[in-house]
Amino acid sequence: MRHPNANTSARTVFLAIGKWTALVAAAFLTAKGEHELALLIGIHDPYAWLFPVALDVYAAVAFATHANREANIALALMVVCQSITHIQSAGPDNLWSVVLTVAVSAVPPIICQRVHHLGTNTSDETKPAPQPAAKTVDPEPVAVTVPALTAHPLPWPTARAETVLAEIAAATQTTTNPAATTGTTRRPAKRAPRKTREQRLADLRAIITARPTVDQTDAARHMGVSERYVRNLFPGSWDDFRATVAATG
Repeated sequence: MRHPNANTSARTVFLAIGKWTALVAAAFLTAKGEHELALLIGIHDPYAWLFPVALDVYAAVAFATHANREANIALALMVVCQSITHIQSAGPDNLWSVVLTVAVSAVPPIICQRVHHLGTNTSDETKPAPQPAAKTVDPEPVAVTVPALTAHPLPWPTARAETVLAEIAAATQTTTNPAATTGTTRRPAKRAPRKTREQRLADLRAIITARPTVDQTDAARHMGVSERYVRNLFPGSWDDFRATVAATG
C-alpha cells in the first residue's frame, strides 16, 4: 500500500511540469507573432526578438511567484499581440477572417492560463489543514487576605485607601523611630514584611482613589518608596494611569 504523501508528491510534480510545459509551448507559439509585431512597428532584427523574450520572461516570473493577476496580464498581452499581428496579415476587411484569427491566436495563452489556474487551486487543496491551537489552562485562584475595616467603615475603595495610608504611616514611623518600647533598654523594631509588586500597585490605586488629585511625588512619599519605583508600577503616563483608576473605581 502506497503512502498518501507519495501520491500527493507525485501529483504536485505532475502539476508543476504541466504548468511549465504549457507556458513554454505558448511562448514558442506566440514568439513569431510577437517578433513580427516588433518588426511592424519599426524594430529591426536582432533587436526585434527582444520583444517576445521580454513578454515571455514576464509571464515566467509571474508563474514562478504565483502572482495570478500578473500572470493573467502577461497572457492577455500575448493574446493582444497575436491578434494584432494576424489581423494585420489577413487584412481587416474580412470580418470572418478577423474573428477566426483572434480566436485561434488566443487558444495557446488561454490554455496556459487555465493550466496555471488549475495547478494553483490544486496546490491550495493539498496544503495540510491548520492545527487547532493548544488550550491554555488558567491558573488556580490565589487566596488574598483582606485587612479588617475600621470601627466606622467607609464605602470601598475609600475604606481600603484610608487603611493603606494608615499602614504606610505606621511603617514609616516605626522605621524612623526604632526605640518604640518603654524603659531604658531599646530594642530595634521588627521590620515589616516586604510587599509584593501587586500589593504596591493596589496601595497606589487606593491612594489615588482616596486623593484623586495626588501627584506622583506625594504618592511615592505616602508609600515610602522612590518616584522611580512608583513609575515602574504602571504603563504610560501618570495622568493616564490616574484617569484609568478614577474611571474603574
